[in-house]
Amino acid sequence: MENKLPRHPSLTKAIDHAIWLNFSHRVEGSQFGVIQSSRGDYLVVPKNHPTFKGETFEKLPQDYSNISYEHLKMIGMDEDYVGMWEELRGVFSTMNGELLRFILHTKIPLKLMIRWELANRGFDMNNNWIGYEKSYELWLK
Repeated sequence: MENKLPRHPSLTKAIDHAIWLNFSHRVEGSQFGVIQSSRGDYLVVPKNHPTFKGETFEKLPQDYSNISYEHLKMIGMDEDYVGMWEELRGVFSTMNGELLRFILHTKIPLKLMIRWELANRGFDMNNNWIGYEKSYELWLK
């Protein structure tokens, strides 16, 4: 079983992967955790798999509100990104630098802009179509 699981050389990268999998599989209720393998690297495993019953999983943070510049540096230097980091870094790395400086200088609330964009798509928090009216109620409250 261990050979088919995602392996990561660092605990931080394995945790990033598990957090992404937990989010992207939230609708079906799947939960993933991180354990150290017998080889010394880290595995991202389904928590409900019988092979891992009784395992002690690494503690995952609730969110990235305390992410450090060191963590971002490690992500940027990685040649094999966890998928969500590749897309997020791509958005910012291709954006005009003057626009990035403008966002910081004028304190544009990115959270507000993201909620507005999601409201305009008509889906709920689990990516289910709910229509525009309900979507506005959900995202813009």
